[in-house]
Amino acid sequence: MDLNQLHNAVATLERKVGDATHYEILGLQRGADEADIKAAFHRVARMLHIDNYARHEIPQDLRVRMEAVMGEVSRARQVLSDPAQREEYDAMLSLAERGVPTDVGKIFEADSLFKGGVRLVDRGVFDEARKRFQAAVDINPTEPDYWAYLRWAEFCLLESDKRGRPTEPASVERIRRHLQKLADENPKCDDAQVFLGHIAKAEADEAVALKHYKAALRINRDNVAAQSNIRLLKQREKKKSESGFFAKLFNR
Repeated sequence: MDLNQLHNAVATLERKVGDATHYEILGLQRGADEADIKAAFHRVARMLHIDNYARHEIPQDLRVRMEAVMGEVSRARQVLSDPAQREEYDAMLSLAERGVPTDVGKIFEADSLFKGGVRLVDRGVFDEARKRFQAAVDINPTEPDYWAYLRWAEFCLLESDKRGRPTEPASVERIRRHLQKLADENPKCDDAQVFLGHIAKAEADEAVALKHYKAALRINRDNVAAQSNIRLLKQREKKKSESGFFAKLFNR
């Protein structure tokens, strides 16, 4: 390999190591074994080793670049050759592929935004809460609770009539579809079921509301919102039943 070829090879590797995985840096598949890793490392190392170019006068800047690239190649080999480090690295790659932030600071930032949004919902400050939830899902779009609260904040910002019923059926249906999809894809997301129940209750569909609250309680028996709304709906049903009984009794 002459100097021009070496320069081009180093430039290619520099572009690769910028955002490539350790596997990609070594030209390997995820299932590569130790022999594959060793062979790939030595292949790249031979190409970058200064001793292979003893008859050439390698410019200092190229030497520095070769050493930097070789450092990345060596780090890739070190991580993939150590079972514990490789397991941790593979787990990180899996999270990244699912869109989960691998930066711990970002994860905490998203969680802080979400918790702040929940406090604002409890105070009825829905517009600011919606902004917090949107920022949280922008950072970490894989948390179903973030999405559930975002959709609920959007619902709470819709126009309603004097009875508190929403007056934008298309928007309600859009939000309901999002929450139902969220519930279907995340069977442990009790918040999605609770908010579906709230929407049904706002539309005076108490049977559907009760169904969703019970679904939330099956997921999380400690869900306070589901518990309190089930009690409320049962009390209403009892009053209706009693009033109907006495109406029939006195109309005899």
